[in-house]
Amino acid sequence: MKLLSSLTGGLAGAIAVTLLHEIIKKYDPEAPRMDQMAMSAISTGFKKADQPVPDKKELYKYSLVGDLISNTMLFSLAGGKGGVKKALSKGLILGLTGGFSAVFAPKPLGLKAEATNKTHKTQVMSVAYYLVGGLVAGAVAKMVEKKSTAERIQLH
Repeated sequence: MKLLSSLTGGLAGAIAVTLLHEIIKKYDPEAPRMDQMAMSAISTGFKKADQPVPDKKELYKYSLVGDLISNTMLFSLAGGKGGVKKALSKGLILGLTGGFSAVFAPKPLGLKAEATNKTHKTQVMSVAYYLVGGLVAGAVAKMVEKKSTAERIQLH
């Protein structure tokens, strides 16, 4: 698969995860709060760099941008080596990896573990969000690559 299909799929997966987080947190108090975990990590980074910590509104913006960038990079791997046929299965594996990392990595990394571990439901939702993101990434990468291939064939 080509770079364009990989990055497009990755961005689509990242947007899917972010939308799920942003929408569901407004309606469910047990929803994962990746934004809070990211804001905590970012403020810690500013403190360790002896820099003034931005206000919550700025930290929130940084957390969204950081999540979109990092999740795009993660999910773009669904469109990597292995061709179109493996994009969905790679998206599934990446989604599960991202979800389980969101649940199990915060505490050892010194991050706000409650954001993804508040309840069993929160943990399941965290994994599910990333699973959806991985599947969206794989599906979009596959679709973009197929369309691109079809256009190349028509040009010849």
